Amino acid sequence: MNEQMSKTKDEQIAQLSQEVEKFKNLPQLAEFKTEALQINKALITQLKLLCLNISLVEPLYDITTSIIDKSVDARKDLEQADETLTSFLAWQDTSEGQATNLPKILESHKDILFLEWQSQLMKAERETSRFRLSTSALSV
Repeated sequence: MNEQMSKTKDEQIAQLSQEVEKFKNLPQLAEFKTEALQINKALITQLKLLCLNISLVEPLYDITTSIIDKSVDARKDLEQADETLTSFLAWQDTSEGQATNLPKILESHKDILFLEWQSQLMKAERETSRFRLSTSALSV
């Protein structure tokens, strides 16, 4: 019976030794603390970046809205000027327009003027669109 108890104790010791071996490769407390602190610092940095991005959303939204409004106004101005000039071109060819003796504006001059204006406006609208996308990405 003593022999059997001794054998059982040896088996238990062997089994416990195997269990201890499994845990020997795990990080020690100091290593764990160091790794946990590094992860915590990285998370804090990410949180600060998120807070910064959140704080930028409202001012950028206001700027975007202002730029979009200006772009829409510029488009309306262009369309109004085109309409006014087109009416003038038609008017200058009437007997009343010819009687005023004003310098004649040619259709080709109008096209050159409006082509440049249209080009600049389209460029501004593309930039406005990019800015809108950037701002909406920030608010997500």
